[in-house]
Amino acid sequence: MNWIWVLFYSLPGFLIGFLSVYGITGDFEIWYWIVLALFIAFIFSKYTEDFWFRNGFMTAFLTGIWNSLTLTLFMETYFVSNPETAEMWIETAGDLEADGFIFFSGFPIGAAYGVFVGIITLLMARYIFKKTLSNS
Repeated sequence: MNWIWVLFYSLPGFLIGFLSVYGITGDFEIWYWIVLALFIAFIFSKYTEDFWFRNGFMTAFLTGIWNSLTLTLFMETYFVSNPETAEMWIETAGDLEADGFIFFSGFPIGAAYGVFVGIITLLMARYIFKKTLSNS
């Protein structure tokens, strides 16, 4: 696994987080995440020879962590720019502090996103780029 690639291609999590902080992504944020998932899957399925699922998973997982870190660091601006979402986060957090809840929710959300991207990466490598799976 190439950790430099994983770290580099996970950095758009900061960008999406920053755009979200200022309310730029709006209702289309899910589409940014889907496009990013397909981009990550394409890069790792086409340009690597093995560990497709793990590469896709780790990159997407880190992307989710970077995103939650960005939202946590700029939480006040995020809440001002996204009042509906802020209300949802505060209600969901319950007795927890909102910033801690946002940061730590990045781990399970990133893991779920990682599984999704890892599966897409594996399927692309196998069925689009016709790569054979090894037993190692």
